[in-house]
Amino acid sequence: MVRYKRLVSTLILALGTAAAQPERNSSIAGQVVNATTGAPLNRASVEIMVEGRPDIRGIAPTTADGNFLLRALPAGRYLINVGKPGYSDSSYGASYPGAPGQVITLGSNENKSGLMVRLARLGSISGTVLGASGTIARGSYVSVFRREFPRGKPGWTQAGGTTIDDRGQYHVGNLRPGRYIAAAYQVNLPVIRRGPPRSPQESEQKAVPALTYYPSTVIQQEAMPIDLGSGEARRDIDISVQEMAPVRVSIGIQLPPGVTSQPSQPETGPPRGLLRAPVWIRSEGGGPGAPMHAITATMDGQVEYQPINPGRYILASSLEVDGKCYGARKEITLSGGSVDTQLSYTPCIQLSGHLRITGPGPGPLSGRQVMLSSGESLPIDRKRAEVQADGSFVVKDVPPGIWDISPGSIPSGGYLKSMKLGQTDVLTNGMVIAPDTKDSLEIVISTRAAQLRGHVENSFASIVLAAPQGERASVPSFYLPAGVDENGDFQFRNLAPGSYRIYAFEAMQPGAWRDPEFLKNYAGLGTPVELAEGPGPEIKVTAIPGAPARKSQ
Repeated sequence: MVRYKRLVSTLILALGTAAAQPERNSSIAGQVVNATTGAPLNRASVEIMVEGRPDIRGIAPTTADGNFLLRALPAGRYLINVGKPGYSDSSYGASYPGAPGQVITLGSNENKSGLMVRLARLGSISGTVLGASGTIARGSYVSVFRREFPRGKPGWTQAGGTTIDDRGQYHVGNLRPGRYIAAAYQVNLPVIRRGPPRSPQESEQKAVPALTYYPSTVIQQEAMPIDLGSGEARRDIDISVQEMAPVRVSIGIQLPPGVTSQPSQPETGPPRGLLRAPVWIRSEGGGPGAPMHAITATMDGQVEYQPINPGRYILASSLEVDGKCYGARKEITLSGGSVDTQLSYTPCIQLSGHLRITGPGPGPLSGRQVMLSSGESLPIDRKRAEVQADGSFVVKDVPPGIWDISPGSIPSGGYLKSMKLGQTDVLTNGMVIAPDTKDSLEIVISTRAAQLRGHVENSFASIVLAAPQGERASVPSFYLPAGVDENGDFQFRNLAPGSYRIYAFEAMQPGAWRDPEFLKNYAGLGTPVELAEGPGPEIKVTAIPGAPARKSQ
């Protein structure tokens, strides 16, 4: 995302001390236009960065005629990113919004002009939400989800949402090109009931409005996909909300032996002696839907939550009793009717570990942080630990579940070499924390990544992809894209050593490689290469023509 700062017309790029600065006597000029109409875009924000360095080196606005000028530049290799509200951010030379841009090679005292950057307008989805009786489904909220591949698996990520107006209409804007689904639900539901448990003789449950996917189904896999082009406005995406017998869930708390509930204050909580805990419920695999369900569990199981669409779910919770952390996780299947279940809580673990940095210029370890976040997209608090001078750390109060690990910033020219929980590789697999986990988390970062230079021979390519082979082929974070300069040259600086295939695409949808099926369409077309730490061989690759897109699901 392009970051907007104070707009200035002259760039002074601080790339070193005055004594060490190279001559800054080159410039880059160009124009930013609407990708559809070709009209110039005023006050678009133009950023310039040195290739391989994520920090912005300078920023300038476009003029009324869409022109920009970046001057006082030293010789080097640059990338230009452009953004404007209402448009997709894009880079110079990128075939699609979000795709890597073309590298600009600038010599000493060289002035390049005529660069054209085309910005695509963001699209929108709109329609009407009606109830089962054909009347306006008042109080409904519509969420729009974009097709993504989190953790290398098909999934959906919320891209926007809004409440319907008094005419039953909705409009969700600022959407990038891609595939979407839409879902509607009534925010005044679900119903939470407190009181004695229901008896088997209780009357039949009354149908209630259900989470409904466009056009009219409660099954997410049956949702009709909405393909959105650049700047396209998809209207009449009308959703007919369905009704269904609610699935009622009643959850009780089971604490470890010897742990007693602590009474709440009468003015702020339930009656004394009744312990209550927040529980998150999420469909297994992270499927889209209403905001994540929040349930209250009690010692006697007398709190109910309804309705929930049928399916497979994960229940997760953590609570504090007498100053100590306890966590619980359970998987359940909901298919209708009432479900009574218990969550068995166990003490949260204290995860100890050690961080090492190998290679030249490792820098200090103290001041770094190791962070854990839910690998199941549950809203569990992130866990952080400060790394000590000797590399040791302790992550406190980690409940059971699947966790993703962030070891902090990777040095420029470095890579994440290994992560192990005991003897288990958690760099290529999710880290599973169980109540009896006692293993240490060992993290190794190297400052000496594999490097690769190459040239695209047969035609212009907009993107080169380094695709790992073997066990790392299933881990999206090991895939790295790189831009191609005007001479067809490319380079990678931060690759993990190992086996790769190098693909050069004439055009490619951004992030398409995250779809596990994508590269199967190009089997045998990549150039194989073996890389060790440090500079690798210079290779030549052949561009794959056309504009491949993600395989439809």
